[in-house]
Amino acid sequence: MVSLFPPSGPSLPPFRSLLISGPYHPSAPVHLLLSFIRREATTRAILLSPSRSSLRAALVDQNEDWLNTQGSHGSVFSCASRCEILYPPSPAHLVALLSMLHEYNGTYHHPKTTLPAAPSLLVLHEVSALLTESSTVSTYLTLITHAMSAVRSWAAQSSTPILLAVFDTALLDLRLPIIRIPNHEMNPLEAANTASERTESVLFLAEKYFDWSGRAEEEKNLSSSLPEASSSIIPRLQRQLSMRRPRYRDHAEITWKWAEERREVKDTIFLFS
Repeated sequence: MVSLFPPSGPSLPPFRSLLISGPYHPSAPVHLLLSFIRREATTRAILLSPSRSSLRAALVDQNEDWLNTQGSHGSVFSCASRCEILYPPSPAHLVALLSMLHEYNGTYHHPKTTLPAAPSLLVLHEVSALLTESSTVSTYLTLITHAMSAVRSWAAQSSTPILLAVFDTALLDLRLPIIRIPNHEMNPLEAANTASERTESVLFLAEKYFDWSGRAEEEKNLSSSLPEASSSIIPRLQRQLSMRRPRYRDHAEITWKWAEERREVKDTIFLFS
C-alpha cells in the first residue's frame, strides 16, 4: 500500500506520475518513500530537495507521532536506508544532477551520482524554491521534463516501471510569465509592472504532465470534527487533499479530509473524518 500517510491512512491510487501542490503535510514525501520502498526488499528511491535545513525544519515542526515512535524501528530504518536524499540548490544543479545520476556499469563511479541500482521512485521536493526572479513558466516545466527524461532513461534499463512524484507547496498559487521580454524604453518599475500582468498559472500547465494531481488545502484553528477526541488533544489544523486525473475529465475525484492534532506531549497525530 503506497500512501502519503502513516499506515492507518488511505492509500494512493496506482500512478506513474504524481503531482501534489498546496499546503500538504510535511511528512507526506517521507511516507510516500517509506510505503513505496516497503513493498519489495530490493526497491530503492531518490528524493531531491533544494534545502536540507528547510526539509528538516518542516518535519521537526510537524513532530509527527508515527515517525517519532516508529521511525527508529528496524523495518522502518531498513526502508530509509534504501532512500538517497540529495540537495541541489539551484535549477542548474538539479538539471546537472538528473543528467549525471546513473547506475554503476563497472566503468565510472562517482560517490554522489553513481547508484548501486536504478531507483524505482524519484521524488522532487519543493521545486518552486529553486526559482529566481528571472524564472518563467518554461523554467519550471523544463525542470519537470528533465526529471521525466531521467525516469525514462532509467526505465529503459529496468524491468519494472519507475515512478515520479513532485511535491510543491507554492505551486498551487504560483504564477509566472510565459516569456520575459526586456523593454529598454521602460523604466525598471514600469517593466516590472508590465511583466507581472502577463503571468499564467504554472499548476494549470504543469499538472497536464501527470497521471494524478492532488491539491491540498488547510484551515487553521478549527475544532476537531471527531466528537470523541480526548481532552488532552489540542486541535491544530484541518487539511483536505483532492486527487484528480487532469487528462481524464470524466474520472471521479478522490477527496481526503483529516485533522492534525497535537497532544499535550506535542507530537502530531492524524484523525481522518
